[in-house]
Parts: sequence; C-alpha cells; structure tokens
Amino acid sequence: MASLDGFSSQHQAELQHVLAHVDSKVLRGWVDSGALREWVAQGLRLFDGKPAAPGIDQKAFLNATPTMLASLSTREIGEWIRVGLDLRSADAQLFLQLPLGFSDLSETERVGFYRLVRTAAYRTPQIGATLYRSLPHSLLLLPAQLRSPLLRVLQAAAAFDPEPLPTVVPFLAPTLRSLSPESQRSLLERIAQLSQTFPAGVARLLRILSRAYEEVGEKGIKAWIAAGESIAEKNPHAGEAFFALESRTSLLLLRGVVPSIALSDVYAVLLKYIHMLCGDAVGIIETTHVTFPPLLPETSDAALPLPSQIDVFPTYEENFRLYRVLAAHQAGRVAFGTYEMSLQRLWPVLPTFVHNLLQTDQAPPEDLASYFQLFPRSEQIEALFLFIETRRIGRRLTTLYRGLREDLAWASSLTQLLPPALATVLPRIPRPIWRELDNEASAYDALLLATELHIWLMAPDSQSSASNWSPLEPEIPEEMAQGGAAMFEDDLDTSEPDTISLSLEAQGTLRKLLAAARSSSEKRKVSRRRKATVVLNLDSDPQSAEDPEAEEDDMKRNPKRRRHATRGRHYLYDEWDYLIDDYRTQWCQVREIPLVGDDGAFFSRTLTTYADLTPEIKREFQRLRPRLYRHVKGLEDGEEIDLDAAITARVDQRTGNTHSSKLYAARLPVERDVAALFLLDLSASTDTRIAAPRDTRECDTRVIDIMKEALVLLSAALDTIGDTYAIYGFSSAGRRDIDLYPVKTFAEPLSQDVRSRIGGLAPQRSTRMGAAVRHGTRQLRTLSSRAKFLVLLSDGCPEDMDYGPDKHSPTYGVRDTMMALREAERSGILSFCLTVDKAGRDYLREMCAPSRYMIIEDMLSLPAQLPKIYQRYIRSQKL
Repeated sequence: MASLDGFSSQHQAELQHVLAHVDSKVLRGWVDSGALREWVAQGLRLFDGKPAAPGIDQKAFLNATPTMLASLSTREIGEWIRVGLDLRSADAQLFLQLPLGFSDLSETERVGFYRLVRTAAYRTPQIGATLYRSLPHSLLLLPAQLRSPLLRVLQAAAAFDPEPLPTVVPFLAPTLRSLSPESQRSLLERIAQLSQTFPAGVARLLRILSRAYEEVGEKGIKAWIAAGESIAEKNPHAGEAFFALESRTSLLLLRGVVPSIALSDVYAVLLKYIHMLCGDAVGIIETTHVTFPPLLPETSDAALPLPSQIDVFPTYEENFRLYRVLAAHQAGRVAFGTYEMSLQRLWPVLPTFVHNLLQTDQAPPEDLASYFQLFPRSEQIEALFLFIETRRIGRRLTTLYRGLREDLAWASSLTQLLPPALATVLPRIPRPIWRELDNEASAYDALLLATELHIWLMAPDSQSSASNWSPLEPEIPEEMAQGGAAMFEDDLDTSEPDTISLSLEAQGTLRKLLAAARSSSEKRKVSRRRKATVVLNLDSDPQSAEDPEAEEDDMKRNPKRRRHATRGRHYLYDEWDYLIDDYRTQWCQVREIPLVGDDGAFFSRTLTTYADLTPEIKREFQRLRPRLYRHVKGLEDGEEIDLDAAITARVDQRTGNTHSSKLYAARLPVERDVAALFLLDLSASTDTRIAAPRDTRECDTRVIDIMKEALVLLSAALDTIGDTYAIYGFSSAGRRDIDLYPVKTFAEPLSQDVRSRIGGLAPQRSTRMGAAVRHGTRQLRTLSSRAKFLVLLSDGCPEDMDYGPDKHSPTYGVRDTMMALREAERSGILSFCLTVDKAGRDYLREMCAPSRYMIIEDMLSLPAQLPKIYQRYIRSQKL
C-alpha cells in the first residue's frame, strides 16, 4: 500500500494487520483524503530514529490507528501528535484513546483545545495532561455557541498560569448553566476581554461567577469587572484578590448593587445613637439573626445584640433604616425598664393558677431567660413578650421623639421579619383576647400579658374559650407598674382569685401537657440560640455531653454562666494583605478551646516563690485606686458656690451680657472604670529554656513558665483594685486553624478554676497575631467601660505557615498585626505590646508607636516587671 511507504517492513506488516479489520469503504476514504498518509508521516517522525519519542509505545500507536483516524481529520493529525509529544513526560499512554467527548466536538473546537493543552503543557505537563482528559467532556455539556469564547478565555488564562484551571474545569458547565441564556454569551465575551488585559483574574472569576451573578445579575457583574480591571492595573496582587472575591473592596463594590450593611461599618454611629436615646454607655454585640423585634441580651448587664449584617432590602437606605429602628428599640428597653425588671418581685404577683400549672417549688428565676425556660415552649412565650414589649417601647419612643414615628410605624409592618415562633402564633389570637397596653404600662405588664396569652394558647380548648377569656389576676401593684422604689418595700397581696376561663377538666389536661412537654424538653435543652457574635459552628461540650441534665440544672442555678460559655465557638475575621493593600475577607477562622487546668498548683507555687514581692506589688496597685471624691465646678446645683463662676456671672450682668446659671461646685464620687484584656503568645518557641544565673542553684526555666508567673502576680494585683480583666492564650497552624484559650473571661472572678487554667497554659504551635488581636478587640468592644486596654505578651514576631507568600519574611504578619492594632484603637481600645525578644525592636517599631511597646531585656525579671509596667501605663493615661 503506497500510503505506508516509509515504514519499515515490520511496521508495515503490523499496521496492515490492524487495518485488515477496518471496513474497506472506510479504509478507502482514509486513503483518498490523505489521512492515512498523514498518519504514517507523523508515525515516521515518532519512530524513525526512535530517540524522538522516548516512552511512547510503538505497537500501541499502530493499534490506535483505526480509532484515531475515525475521529481526526487530516489537518488535525499533526496537532494531535504534537500534543502527545508535549504530554509524554506526564503520560506517555495518551495515544491509546481519545478523551471522553472529544469526538463530538467540532474540528474548530478541537484545534482550540489542542492549543490550550499545549500552552498548559509548556508550563506544566501534568496540568496539560489533566486538561486533556477532562476539558472535552465539560465543553460538550455547554451549548455550541459558548465553547469557542470559553476556549479563548481559558487559553489566555493558561498562558499566564495554568495551575488553577484543573480545579475550575469541572464547574464550568454548572456555572455557565446557572446564568440566564441571554447572559451566558455576553458575560463570556466580557470575561474574554478581561483575559486579554488581566488573565490572572480569569480562573478566580470563573470560580465565583455563579455566586456573583445570583447577587447582582449581568449588569452588576460587568460593572464590577470594570472596577476590578482598574484595581488590577494599579496592583496585580489586589486584582487577583478582587476577582477571587477575597478582598473587602471587592465585596463592597459587588454589594454596591445589592447594598447590604455590615454592623462593623456603622458600629460607631449606632453606639452614639443608642447613647443619645437612652443616656447610658452601652456595648453592642453581633448576632447572626435579623429579626424584628430585636433579640434580648443573654443577661441584663450584657451588651445589646444587633445583627452582624442586614441585607433584607434592595436599597442601602432601607437596610440602614432597619438598623436605626433596632438600635432605637434596644435603647428604649434600656431607658424604659425592660432590663431592670426584678423577677423576684414579679414572682409573687403571678396568680396561684400559674404557679400550679408550672408546678415549680424552686426559687424565683433570676432573669428573663430563666423565666422563659420554665415553660415547655420557651421560645413562644419569649416571642410573645418581645412582640408586646416592642409595642410598648414603640409608644414610649414616639411620645418622646416624634421624629421616630415614621420609622417605627414602618418597622411594625415588617411581618416577614417576625421570628417563626411568633409568626405562627399571632393569627391564632382572636381580637377579643388581644389587648393593647396603655402608655403608662411597664415591662411587668408586658411580661404578665405574654404569660396570659401563652397559657391560653397552651390550653386544650383555647380556640373555643376566646369569648369568655379574661386576664389573670391580680393586677400589678401601681408602684411596680411605675417602676418606683416602693415596689422593693411593700408586701404584695396575692390572695385575689384567678379568673381565667378554663374548666377544671381543661386545667387538668393542661397540667399534664405541660408536665410531659417539660419532661421531654429537659433531655434536649441546649444553650440559648442567641449567642453573642457570629457563630459558624458549635462543637459539643464534653462535660455537658456526659451529663446534660446536670449541666442544665447548673445553668438554671447560675444563668450568668451562659454569658461566657464560649466552648467550641468558631469566628471568622478579615486579614490585612499589604500586597493588595486591602483586607482579605473572612480569611481567618478562630476557635475558642477550653483549657484544662492543673488544680491551681502552679498559681500557689508562684505566690509562694514571690512571697516577698507580692505585698509590695499589691501596695503599689492600691495607689491606683481613685480618690473617693473629686471637686467639680460649673454645676447648676451643688454644695457650695463656685466663686470664679459667680464673679464671671456678676461681670456679665454688669456689662449687659447673659450670664451662666452654672454657679455651683460639689464633691462628686469617682469610680474606677477600666477593662483590660491580656493576650499571651503560646507559640512553640515559648518552650525554650532560659539559663538560670550562675551564682544560683536554680534550674533553667522555660519562657512559658516565666510568662505564667507574671500573669499570676498581675492577676493577684488586679484583684486588689477591682479592674475588669480577661486573659486569653493564642496559637495557630494556618489561617483556618487559630486557637484561642480563654483563661479568664471578663465575667469570671479570680476563682480556683481560673487559677488552675493559668497553670494549664502550655506551648502550642505558631503565632498569627492579627487574628488574636481582632478577637481580643471583639471581646473588649462588648464592654461599656470608659477605658479599655489590650496587652499583647509575646516572645517573637508574628509568623505562621501561610502568613504571607514568603515564609521567610515576617513583613506580612507584621503589617497585619499593625492594622489589627489600629482597628482596636479606632474602637477606643488602647494597646500595648510586650516582648522578651531582644530583636523585637525591628518589627515592633513598625507595628506600633514607640510609647506602645516595651522590650524586656532580662527575661527572668518579667514576673516582677509586668505588674509595674501595667501600673505605669495606667497612670500615664491618668486613670
């Protein structure tokens, strides 16, 4: 056969044997088209001389002839052979079969496919081989009109960096099919334009295309791509993060079309707004739920919960309007007594009938949460109370602030934001039963009305008894309703009869229902759903898993524990990337890990070791206590006349000017209001031993033990002056594995548990400081203290396995920590960095101002120095 000329007789014989099984008409077509001749010519390139194609199986190549010629055109054969040669170092057996879906592609599409694979193989043969196997099938799943522009996009991306493409290819078809048909080609053409100006962004954009399209649509994405091109032109690193939707700027610009609002962006404004309405210094804490009415804090003295983000409405103005209304209601609760109720005082007011229904002989509940938990459907009675109390607060607010009327009326129409427990209940309450509270009603009235409605809803014949229903008796005494001081002095008469219209049989049935529901709920109760901050995951508590009923009983006895029960919580934080000059959003995951203590042995041993030093430190700290009174001038009423103000007023009167009425002075009590959080570096380097002085018999001491000794002395000293303080250890092993160890939370005293946890601190892994500082800032922001401090104690610079692109350079970590400290300062938190690293000046002077850091040259002196440093720093702030 002339077409086989050039092959050796052995190869000719082998090929003729293979072709003998091919239909004669098909074989004639290959001969006439020149396909067989081209195949032989390419085979000569491969096998004549044999060094040209090491690793390629000649026999397998010849055996594949019928399969290849049935799919390849004459013009393609050379391209296909060149692809095989480029990929031979990754997979020499690609000649055995064509990839799935390849034969169904058009010749033009296959030629584009060859170019793409060869481009990728030039950089990385393994990537090219992966694309060769997987891409044809993904292309075949798409409409024909999308394949060519998509190949152009991928070609440009492969020319820049083919590494991300194998992870993108499997999702190409689902992603593009998620777009509307009229947007598919248009967006692909726009991405093809992007591939010519910034190919590095293509693979990243394809990964998030479906998500972005769902949020903003075709027009929004095109505007967003244009903004990203402008950023990438100035900073390629920032461009890559932008199109991966990892930078804060990227998210904000995308949300410019669907304007959600983050609490962090309006935190300061809302804090001032609440203070203006209620007059009290309060804290705000994030919650994941967007509901109206707003949630209650976990305890009466906890920070006020507001949603971490609101994206309910299509405009920025409406979303921010909802934030204003939620903040106004929280301020109203503070101003109008919601969080000042005495459940001990309310308990005797509840009718005997309710006491019998609940069948409780325990002491009165200490707070609202405990009261709600007494009912089997605690979420229902809580939702009823919130709804009634919101209406009461709304009336009081509109009376005082007429400008709020329109916003509050608008919010009352947002039925889609009602909690599920309330949305299902309200339609069941007939009008004869519902009654509005008057303007003089108190929070006690709201709670009693919620109780009445809940009991009625639980009754077996609640639907039929609506017309005969009457409120529970007795009414709240007038002094309690007005919130006056007399309510804490007078005895309350609870002898009036109950008048709820339930038959004796219905009452008995209801008692059984309540008992059965309460019995089953005891086994499945968990901590309340309104947890402070954004909780992504809640791991089980090992102790509560062993004995859930004991844990619940303990929670009822001491409900304030719920405020600081942070076991297993996960938090996401942004991280500053100086290369892109922007934040990478939700880049780091922090997890709070419960710490196992040592029964307080280390704490006691340290106090014994430093027995001579401890009294001196405590005496010095006693001097930090403020004077009992300070002399304040410029008051409108006071104990004595302010002579300077009186003389000035007399002069103003004589000269015809309006004089001030603030002519008095007085001695006013002063209270110390300081909160401090100490962050302790638990990196592996703290296991290093420090040599003891030669003139002593002491053994070498680990860095971590010296730091713990310093914390022991500082804790003992702080206890003498009453400063609020917390202690956390931190360690990391990558951005998704950052551990925080709560040693002492703000809500805890210096108990035996806390003492044992200090002893349980041990070296861990690496030091991702930025995330730890942000977590500390979050804890401090929930407090309403006048002065807040964050003290960072470390033995080295910030470092972690993926803390920046260069593992050998601390620049990324230093810049991120610097930004985290600045964020703390913007939140009104003063920071101070202490290090025992003698080379620390190189990075500390970049992280913070000279007055905000100190290097401890003598490591062994840290226990004695740390309390003094804190004392000097507090004094420098004139607190």
